[in-house]
Formats: sequence, C-alpha cells, structure tokens
Amino acid sequence: MGIFLEKNGQYMTRPIQATFVRLDSPDQSGKFALTARISKKDEDTVTGFRECISAYMKEHLPPSFKLAYANQPVKDGDLEGNPKYENCFYINFKSQYPVTAVDVNNKAIDIAQVKRGDEVRVFFNIYKWDYQGKEGLSFGLGNIKVTKSASDEVASSFGGGSRSAEADFADVEEKDLDSQYFDTGTPAGDSEPAMGAPPADPGMDGDDGVPF
Repeated sequence: MGIFLEKNGQYMTRPIQATFVRLDSPDQSGKFALTARISKKDEDTVTGFRECISAYMKEHLPPSFKLAYANQPVKDGDLEGNPKYENCFYINFKSQYPVTAVDVNNKAIDIAQVKRGDEVRVFFNIYKWDYQGKEGLSFGLGNIKVTKSASDEVASSFGGGSRSAEADFADVEEKDLDSQYFDTGTPAGDSEPAMGAPPADPGMDGDDGVPF
C-alpha cells in the first residue's frame, strides 16, 4: 500500500492546505477548482504524489512518454517565484462536476464553507491530456474533507475575500459613517483591490519521469 489511500480508482491525500478554492460555482472554463500547498519538508506527502504519478505512468502510458514539468499538476513554488509558495510545492485539482465536502467528523457541510487556508484531505484521480501537440497529466478534483478550519485571519491572508461579512462589518455603526462619502464617490487615492487568483503556470520544462 502506498502513502495515499486508494479507493474506487481515486487517491486520498494526506492533510494539505488549500490556498485557492472555486467550489460553489464553476469558473469561466466551467471547472470547479482547488489549489493546495505542501511544505517541501513534508516528505511523506511529496512522496505520496510522486508514487501516484509514477504508478499511473507505469500502468497507463508507454515507456516513451515524457512528462515535462510544465505539463503536470505539481509545481515548485520556488521556481514559480510566488512568495506564498516559498519552500513549498503546490497542486492544482479541477473538476467539471460539483464536489461535496465533510467536516473532520465526516458530517456533510456546505461546499461554500471550504475556504482558503483550511487544512483538507482531497480525493483525486489522474488523467492524461493532449492539447495542441502537447501532452501531460492533471489531477481531477474529488470530494473534500476539512480536517482543520482556518481562522478568518489566515483565510484572508490568501486573498480572495475569504473574510466573512460579519467580521468585516463588526463594530461599524451606520450612524457613525460620513454621509458625504456617498455624495463624492470613492475617496481620492483609493482603488479596487486585486482579487486572488490561482498561481500561473510559467511553462517551464522539466526532466523526464516525475519532474518534481
């Protein structure tokens, strides 16, 4: 048996930290998505992903198949240059179908409750794709278990408006607001903050085999 539990053709990860979630509605491409990070010091989890990819390649692909770094779902945060993923790998999971979630006690929860910063276990499958002369592997997103819910502070540190409305408007009394604000529009110097987005793939090539 490998590090990750295998069940019904899927693997279940060890606990990993969600850094981007798009689960309650699909994105523009019609996909539901979750990105998670793992510390490079977490050798068991890193090895678990390597084992899954290696097993899939041996079972389903010819020896001549070459897996480039740019065309596989586990990315090296230090190579990508994103401070959020320093000393970490990050993993992209996607699904064309909605997924469901449970809490640490295996009780069903609303999928909208899964947020950035949460510690989660993810069921996933591996599939091969071909596009415009390139071929690679991706992880299909399955159901999710939240093993540890992130605080509002941790969730908001990943961007994307993870804080609750209750937290944002706490201690803000309507009577104390300056009514002139609404007459003059947005105060000078303010601008709309950038919303969070999944990490970009720089398209770098890697070695043969499992390139991480």
